[in-house]
Amino acid sequence: MACPGCSSPNTEKLSHYWESLPGESPLKVRYAPPAVVQARVLMVLGVVAAGIWIAVTGAVLWGLGVAVAGLVWGVVMLAAVAASQSAHGEWAASQLCLSCTNRWQP
Repeated sequence: MACPGCSSPNTEKLSHYWESLPGESPLKVRYAPPAVVQARVLMVLGVVAAGIWIAVTGAVLWGLGVAVAGLVWGVVMLAAVAASQSAHGEWAASQLCLSCTNRWQP
């Protein structure tokens, strides 16, 4: 596949190129994959459970507030995880021109 920028046939999959670089190469940082956010499901479940426990023991509005806040936090966290996984997938599918260092999606 030729580079769309310079038409050079000297291209490689970005993930393969990054894996082949030596550890001390400055390009290892430049072409590194984006970080994938880890889901903290147990923490979210703990907050929701704490909210339910607070609601059951007497402070109903406080308990519901804490439980809803935990659910909102879970939704936001899942969106962040999905976005980071999508960015990592795009990185893994990217091509790199070894002549002009242009990156593109095939």
